[in-house]
Amino acid sequence: MSGPFNWLLGLGSSSSTTNLSNTTYQTPLNQSTIINSTQIPTQSSSTPTTNNLSLHRNLTQLIDEGQRSSLKTKRELLNNIDQLSTLAFLNSSTGINVQHIQDQFEKIDKTLQTTTIIKPKDLKDDTIEQQLDGKLTNNLNDYLKHEREKTLLSMLRMIEDKTYDEITRHSNYVLDNNWQKQRQMILSTVSKHDQSYLDEANAMQIKRFETPRTLSRGLSNIEAAYAKVIALYNVGKIGRQNLIDEFITVVESSNQPQATMDLWNIVRYMSQLPSDYLINRTSLPSQQAIVLSARNYLEYSFRIQLSKMFINLVPDDDIHKPGSIYKLIIRYIRQKHPNIVHIIDDDGNIDDLPIWSIIFYCLRAGDLQSALNAAKRCHLTSATEWLNNYIKNNNQSIDPTIRLKIQDVYDREHLTNPFKSIVLSILSAYDVNNMHELIINSIDDLLWLRLSQIVFPNQDLMTLNKLQKLVYNEGNENRSLFNEKPVQYAICLLLTGQFETAIDLLNQIEQFRCHAVHIGIYLHECRLLSIALKSDSPMLITTLTTEDPLKSINYQRLLTTYTEKCRYDSELWQIINYFYLLKQIKQKDGENCFIESLAILLIKLNDNDIDNLLERLFGINRQGIFTEARILDHLDIDTNVVTANVALYLEKHGHLELAAVLYDRAKKSRQACSIYNRLLSEAIRTLISSNTSAASNVLTSARTFASRLSLIQNEIDRLTNTLYILLDIYTYIEFFKSQQFERAYEIIQKLSLLPFAHTQIDQCLESINYYSSEIIDSYPDIILMTLTLMAILASVEYKSTLNISNQHLLLSSTSSFDQRTSNILSTNKQGLLDELKRQADVLFRYLGLLPIKLHNHVHVQLMECFSRIKNAC
Repeated sequence: MSGPFNWLLGLGSSSSTTNLSNTTYQTPLNQSTIINSTQIPTQSSSTPTTNNLSLHRNLTQLIDEGQRSSLKTKRELLNNIDQLSTLAFLNSSTGINVQHIQDQFEKIDKTLQTTTIIKPKDLKDDTIEQQLDGKLTNNLNDYLKHEREKTLLSMLRMIEDKTYDEITRHSNYVLDNNWQKQRQMILSTVSKHDQSYLDEANAMQIKRFETPRTLSRGLSNIEAAYAKVIALYNVGKIGRQNLIDEFITVVESSNQPQATMDLWNIVRYMSQLPSDYLINRTSLPSQQAIVLSARNYLEYSFRIQLSKMFINLVPDDDIHKPGSIYKLIIRYIRQKHPNIVHIIDDDGNIDDLPIWSIIFYCLRAGDLQSALNAAKRCHLTSATEWLNNYIKNNNQSIDPTIRLKIQDVYDREHLTNPFKSIVLSILSAYDVNNMHELIINSIDDLLWLRLSQIVFPNQDLMTLNKLQKLVYNEGNENRSLFNEKPVQYAICLLLTGQFETAIDLLNQIEQFRCHAVHIGIYLHECRLLSIALKSDSPMLITTLTTEDPLKSINYQRLLTTYTEKCRYDSELWQIINYFYLLKQIKQKDGENCFIESLAILLIKLNDNDIDNLLERLFGINRQGIFTEARILDHLDIDTNVVTANVALYLEKHGHLELAAVLYDRAKKSRQACSIYNRLLSEAIRTLISSNTSAASNVLTSARTFASRLSLIQNEIDRLTNTLYILLDIYTYIEFFKSQQFERAYEIIQKLSLLPFAHTQIDQCLESINYYSSEIIDSYPDIILMTLTLMAILASVEYKSTLNISNQHLLLSSTSSFDQRTSNILSTNKQGLLDELKRQADVLFRYLGLLPIKLHNHVHVQLMECFSRIKNAC
C-alpha cells in the first residue's frame, strides 16, 4: 500500500508568533551639522570693545562661556536655525570637532592679519563712520572674532539642550514600553492560578532564586509556567498522577492552538499502559494496550466532535454512556451523507437511513450497544450474532470461525454496499489494503480503521508492528508532504505507540518544542519512554533492527538542549530543575546524567558566568571563598555528595581548577589538596620555562584552601606538606624572576629545601625521600636557580649597586616552616661574599650526595655558577 495517508492530511495547524521589536534611537550629536559662516545674520546689538571675547581661549573656557550664554541669545539663534545649519567647521560625523574649529579660527586670523581694508576713494572716513552708526568698532578683526565666537558658543549650548531633550524623551519611552510589557506578563501569570496555589507556594518558603521567574528574558510565559510546574514536582508538591493535569492547565490558560490540546489529550490516553511496558515493548499485552488506548481516544474525539456539531441534543454527562450516541449518529449521517437518505437498503432501514451506515458510525463512535440495538431493530440475525461476539471479546477480535463466515460474506457483497463492506472488513479484519475512499476521508478515520483491523495474536493479518512501519515509512518517504502537516504526523506516531519519534519531530518545530519536551518528561516519569544510554548519541536512535520503527530518544540531550535558551543569571533555578529530572538515569559507563549535566554546564560557560554559577549553585567562587546560598540545598539530595561527584567528573575530563574548588566545597580536603599540588607543580614549571605566571584564580584559591587547612588540621600529612612547600617555591621563583634577589635569597634559606650549612646536609638528604613527585620534578631547577642567585649576589656588578635592607620578607601564613629572620644580608659586603662561598661549598658537597639524577646541561650550568662564586672578589 503506497501512500495511504497522503490524501488524508486534512487537519490544519495554526501558529502564532510574537515578535518583540527593540527600540533604538540616535542622538543629534551623531548627525553632521553644517553651518555656513556666510549665512550668519549680522548682530545689531552694540557691544563695547572691552567685552569682546578673545579667540585664543582653550577648550574649557569655551565650554564655560557657552554655559553662561543668555537665554535670549539662544532663542534668537533658534529662530534662525535654518540659516545656521551649514556651519562648515561643525561638519563631523562623530560630534563637534573642537580641534578642527580651532584650526579654522587660526586660518581666519592669519587671513584677517594679511588682509588690508581698502576704502573707496570717493568716500570719506566720516561717511563710513556714519554708515556704521557706531555699531561696529574701529577694529574690524576684533569684531569678527567676537561674533564668530559668540555664535559658536550659542550653537554648542543649543545642540547640548536638544541632545538632552532627545535622550530624555527616548528614555522615558523605552521605560514606559518595558513596564507595559512586564505588567502584561505579571497579570497573565497571576491569573493562571487561584489563591490556594499561591498559599501552597508561600508555604514552601521558596527563596528568591527558587521561584521560577515569570519575567524571564530567556523563557516565554508558557515556558515559565511549565518550569514552575517542574519546580513544584521536584519538591514533591505535585505527584506523578497530577503532573499531566498541571501541564494541561498550563496549556489551557495560555491560549494555545487546539492542536496542542489534542496532543496532551492523546498523551493522557496513551499513558494508560502496563507498568512493565519498557521491559518488552513488542509483547502482546503492551501492543494490546496501545491499540486499545489509541482506539479509545479516536472514538472519544469523534463523540466530542458530534456533541459540538449538535449542541444540546445529548447531555454532556451522557455523551460517553453506552447507547446514548444514537441520536447524534442519525443527525450526523443525514448531514454528511444526504444522498443516502430514503434509499432502500436490502438489509433494512432505520429512520430513513441504511442500517449499515448506522452500524458503522456507531462502531466509529465506540458505542457498540447502539450498533447492536440497531441490528436488532432491523432483525439482522447474523449481524446481531457478530456484534455480540465482538462485544464479548472486548472489541479486540472475533472468534476465528465467525471471522471466516464474515470474510465469505465480504467476498460476495463488498462491491455492492460500501457501508456494509467496511463494517464486515472491521469485524473480520479482512482486506486491510482497502482504503474505503467513499467513506473514509480523514486521517483519524483511516487510523481508527487500521487499528480496528488489528487482530491478536494472528500475525497474518494487520498487526501493530505493520501499522507502525506504515506510519513511520510514510513520514520518511513523503517528508515534504508531512512537513506541511507535522502535528498530524506526530499525532499518528503517538497513537501507534512511537512516542520517541513523535517527540523528536515536535522538538524540531519551534512552536511545539516546549510541549514536546514536557510530553517527553511526563512519559519518562510514567516509565513509557525508551531513552539512550549514551549522552553523545544522536537525538533519535534505533534500538532494535533497522526495519523496526521503535526508537530510543536521547532524553538528556532533549532537556539540556531545551535549557540552552535560559539565561544563567536569571533562570538558573529552572535549568537545575530540568537537570534534576535526570537524577535516576545512568549511562553505560555508570555516569549519572544529572551530575554530567551540571559538569557540562560549568565547562561550556565563560569566566563571568562560571563565577556566578559556582556561587549560586555550589556556594563557592573560584577564589575558594564560601558563600551561604546554594540552590542545590533546596532539592532532595545530599549537596556535598553531588558537589563531590561533579568535581570527580571535572577531574576525569581535565578541568582541574574547577574540580579542586568543588572538592574543597564538598569537604573533600585530600582530593582538593592533591589537585592543587598538580596545578601548582604545573604552574612552577611554566614559570621557570617561560616566565609566565599562573592564573590568579589558581594561586588565590590554593592559598585560601591552604589557610583553611592550617586552621582545621592539627597534623600535617604528606599532601598538605607538599601544598605548603609548592606555594613557597612558587613565591621564591616569582621573586627571582622579578629580580628581587635579596628577598628571594631570604626565602630559599627559610624553606630548608637546600642545606646552607654542613649540619643541614643529612637532614635535607633524609627529607628528599619524603618529597612528592611534584616537588622532585622542580628540584633540579631550584638548585640551579639558587646557585645562579648566589652567583649574582657575589658578582662585582651586583655588589656595586647592592643596597642592603633590614626589612625581611614574611612568608605566607601557609608555610609550615619556621619563619626565622636571616641577618646574612645585613652584614657587610665582604662578609656576605665569604658567606656565599661557604654556602656554595656546602651545596657542592650536597650535589655529590644527591640521589636525584641531574641532566648534563644542568651539571654544566651548576659548575659555571660555582666557579663564578668562588672567583668573586
